[in-house]
Amino acid sequence: GGADAVLICGYGARDFDLAINMVASGGRVLVEGHYDPLMQVEVTPRDLADKSVTLVPSRGWSTPDFQRSLDLASGGKVELNRLITHTHSLEDWESAYELFSDVDSGAVQVAIAPNGVGDT
Repeated sequence: GGADAVLICGYGARDFDLAINMVASGGRVLVEGHYDPLMQVEVTPRDLADKSVTLVPSRGWSTPDFQRSLDLASGGKVELNRLITHTHSLEDWESAYELFSDVDSGAVQVAIAPNGVGDT
């Protein structure tokens, strides 16, 4: 059992571990998260070989994806403001970064408002 494909949109080691554990034999794991470049995960060749798992790294959006997103946003089809769960002032950037980095914070997107908007 397991999923044929698993998309990781998180940014923590436990997200990666969960994906490896839930992918089916012969499945693919697409890594699309914002990972700390110094973060390490524990995965052995056996973890991948026993299930014939393929890791697929992604560097983000393609141009057609980006254009479609812009069209949806500008046409009012997607409420982008609902994706921003926290807003911090520019002076409070360190707190904003800590919040975004905390996988247990519940933050979806953390915005920094250069004009001094306070935390929400």
